[in-house]
Amino acid sequence: MLTFDRANELLKYNSETGDLIWIGRTSNRIKIGDIAGAVRPDCRGYTSYIDVGIDGVRYPAHRIIWLLKTGVMPIHDIDHIDGNGLNNCWDNLRQGTRSQNLINTKMFSHNTSGYKGVSYRSDTKKWAAYIMVNKRKINLGCYDCPKEASDARNAYAKSEFGEWVK
Repeated sequence: MLTFDRANELLKYNSETGDLIWIGRTSNRIKIGDIAGAVRPDCRGYTSYIDVGIDGVRYPAHRIIWLLKTGVMPIHDIDHIDGNGLNNCWDNLRQGTRSQNLINTKMFSHNTSGYKGVSYRSDTKKWAAYIMVNKRKINLGCYDCPKEASDARNAYAKSEFGEWVK
């Protein structure tokens, strides 16, 4: 596990640009002053993040940044408020639960309704609204049009997650 002292001896954080800069070396390939990390897509391919290799372990840059700014490794997820996993500026990062982080994700590319948390049910010929909370799918009812279903889903999301909902 990466410690504050180890991270602090190797990296400097620019909170305006969101970049981690090497100030120490862990291998011959590292040049002091270079921006640390490499871009990697997330497991679903929807967004990208920056990983930094330290002592044979790859860490998400946003978790290292949290460690450097607060002195502790985050317990929960680190959310990028604007949804851009490459934007590691300090005012774009916040710690939250997995449910809070997932409520802030983009709409999946295979979505056919045009709304998050809304799908068509051919058995009822209506639009179903749903939301995931703590790994549980909560059904919010069926509606005549996708906009009504989306409004129901968004109202529930706002009441459950407040500021986390865009």
